[in-house]
Amino acid sequence: MGDSESEELEATQTAQEDFDAAMASDSDYEPSESSSIVAITASLCEQHQNEQTDSESESDDDPFRFSMPSTSQRMTQGKRRQCEPPPRDDSTLTHLTPLNAKGLSKRQRTVVKDLREKYKKEMAEKRKQAKEARQAERAARQPERKLRSWSVTLAFNGRDIPAQRLAEWNNFVLQQVRGISASERGGTCQNLHAQAAIELLSTGVRTLRREIISALGWDTNPPQETFKMSLREIDGSKGLYESFDAFTGYIQNDSGLYADWSFVHTDSVTDDMLTTGSRRFSLSVLWLSFLDF
Repeated sequence: MGDSESEELEATQTAQEDFDAAMASDSDYEPSESSSIVAITASLCEQHQNEQTDSESESDDDPFRFSMPSTSQRMTQGKRRQCEPPPRDDSTLTHLTPLNAKGLSKRQRTVVKDLREKYKKEMAEKRKQAKEARQAERAARQPERKLRSWSVTLAFNGRDIPAQRLAEWNNFVLQQVRGISASERGGTCQNLHAQAAIELLSTGVRTLRREIISALGWDTNPPQETFKMSLREIDGSKGLYESFDAFTGYIQNDSGLYADWSFVHTDSVTDDMLTTGSRRFSLSVLWLSFLDF
């Protein structure tokens, strides 16, 4: 037993000495062994690289593979999904829908604008029809348009009638079918005013007043002074004479009383008509004076 143990010990020592000598000496380097190790290592690296390449190519061909968005992208997409309102249905759109309402698409905003324009046109048409209906109703209530005689008093408040306005008025009277006008003084302040009788085609007092103002040009160029125009139909009612002929006498009642009295009439008002009117006015004054006693 002692011999075998000593042999093993010697063999171990000899192997250790050979290994140390081989490591210490360059002459003992075995290039074949080193080359095999390097080749094995390179082969393993190449195999691992090929496996990675194959896995990447397979993943690129996979139709169900999606790139994972970044954290910021996921947060932005989540906010968008939370803030985006549901789309609006076209049936809910009206002309009252705000253009900045949530969920409206660009096309739906155009639809709302078209609805607003349509509503405006419909309302304008309704207003037009209502106006025409009111005008037709007023026309139906108006008296028949025919030849009527009117008493007209034109006075300017607190002053004599201006010379220009009196000339404009006299020109209007002379253009009527029959007309007679006198500038006279009367009232508390004795201001000069125009007292006239005219005969023309007319309906009622309201339309006649507008027509006279328009004929005088006072609708576009009104007098600076305040004026009053009184209109009453000469038809025997309201204390007036029964006819135009009879009223001509009243127009002449101040003739010759003061220097600025003036008098104009149309050619259709004859001298006989003026004389008859004056005679009838004188008789009526005498009759009223007789009744006073």
